[in-house]
Amino acid sequence: MNDPAANHDRYEAIAAKLSDALIQIQAAHPDWVQARYRLRSLAANRAKLVQKFVELLQGAANANVASDQVLELLAKLLEPVVNETQFYQQVRHLVATELSSSIVPLREQSLIWQPELELATQSAAKNENAIAILLLDAENIDLNQEAEAWLETHCNYPMTLKFAFGNWKTLGDRDAQLHRRGYQLLHVPKGKNHADDKMTIIGSSILVHFPNIKAAIVGSNDNDLENLRHTLRFQGLDVSLLQRHQQTLKLINCKTKESTTLTLLAATPMPSVEQGIQYCQTYLANAEAPKILISQLSSDFSRDLGFPISTFVKHHQLGKTPKAFFQKSTRFKVTAGHNASQWYVSNCAQFSSENTDTDNSQSQKFTISTLRRVCVGIAKALIQKQSGSAVSIGLLAITFRQQHGQPIKTVLKQLKLGQSLPEFLQTCNGLELRQEKLEWMITLL
Repeated sequence: MNDPAANHDRYEAIAAKLSDALIQIQAAHPDWVQARYRLRSLAANRAKLVQKFVELLQGAANANVASDQVLELLAKLLEPVVNETQFYQQVRHLVATELSSSIVPLREQSLIWQPELELATQSAAKNENAIAILLLDAENIDLNQEAEAWLETHCNYPMTLKFAFGNWKTLGDRDAQLHRRGYQLLHVPKGKNHADDKMTIIGSSILVHFPNIKAAIVGSNDNDLENLRHTLRFQGLDVSLLQRHQQTLKLINCKTKESTTLTLLAATPMPSVEQGIQYCQTYLANAEAPKILISQLSSDFSRDLGFPISTFVKHHQLGKTPKAFFQKSTRFKVTAGHNASQWYVSNCAQFSSENTDTDNSQSQKFTISTLRRVCVGIAKALIQKQSGSAVSIGLLAITFRQQHGQPIKTVLKQLKLGQSLPEFLQTCNGLELRQEKLEWMITLL
C-alpha cells in the first residue's frame, strides 16, 4: 500500500498501542521501567511516545526492521525482567501483523490490544475480594447520595474506594459532605486541568496499591481524561465514564459503549441576585462577630440555599470569585486576616461600627418591651422609606445592628427568651410575618 495518509494512520494506530502498553507497564509494574525513567509519567508524555514510535516505523525498510527497531527502543526503556514475559514476542507479532495487513487499523482499535504482563514463573491468583473505584472530578460533577446509590447498582463490584478531586476552597461544604460519605479528598490548586492531571496521576498507579480493583468509574465532563481511561483499560479493568448534563447523569461502558441514564429530581432554583445578597447581609448582621471568614459564610450559604456561593456568583456574573464579588459590592467590605490566605467579610455599615460594638452592647440594655418597640419602629421606618408594604426580616436585623451596635440575636440571648427572631417578632403588636421562599417578610397591621 503506497497511500501516505493510510500508512500514517497505520503507524499511528500501532504507535498508540505500544505507547499505551508502556503506560500500562509503568502503572502495574513501575519497577520494570528503567530507573532513570521511573519517576517520569509516561501517561503525561504519551504524545511524545506515539510520535517516537511513528518515526521508527516510517523509517524502517520492512516489517522485520521495524520490529527490531521498536524492540531496541523498548529495551532501553524497560528492565531485563520483561524478558521473562511474553511482552516482546507480542510486540514483534503486533508490528509484523499490522504492517503486513491490507486493512488499515482504526485508531480506536488500540484499546483492544492488551499484552500479557505476567511473569512466566508466576500467575496471579484470582482475587475473590474484587472491588471498584470511583474517581470523581468534584469541580464539574456534584454527585449526591441518590446518584451514588444509583451508580452502585450499575457496578459489578462493591464501590469500596471513592476519590474526589477539587479545589475545596471554592466548593462550599461539599468536601465535608463527601468526607462523611467515605470519600478520600484530594485538593488541587486553582487552574485549568489541575483536577484532571491529579486524577490521571493517581488513577494510573492505583493498581500498585490496590491490586484487587477490577472496575473503575471515571466521573468527569472533561475530555482530557481519555488517556486515563485508556490506561485503566490496559490494566485489565472494566472502565466506565460518568458524565452529568444539568439534571441527567449518564454512565457509559468504555468497552461496549452501552449507556444508562438517571434523571435527578428537580434542582433547587438558583437564588436571585437580591436573594443571595440579602442572605449574606442577614447572615452577617446576625453573626456575633463583627466580621466573618468568607469560607465560613460560603459553607453556610451552600447548606442553606443549595448552591456553593462560587456557583451563585458565576451564574449571575457577579465576579470570578466570592471574594471578588464582595470586594466589588458597595454593600460589603473585605479585610485580610493575619494569615494571608484568610479573608473576612462584613456589611459595610456594620464594619464601620466594629470598634464600638463592645461599648454599645455594654451601655445599652434592653427589656422585652423596649426591644419590641424598637423592632416595630425600625419596621415602620423601613416600609415608609421603601414605599412598599413589606420589608425583609434580614433588613430589619441589619438596621438594628447599624443603630445599636450589636446583633439582635445577641439581645434575644441576653433576655433568655428562647425564641428565634421570627418567633419574637410575631409577639410584637402591629407586626405580621409571612414566609416567602427564602426569607421572612414583615408587614404592618
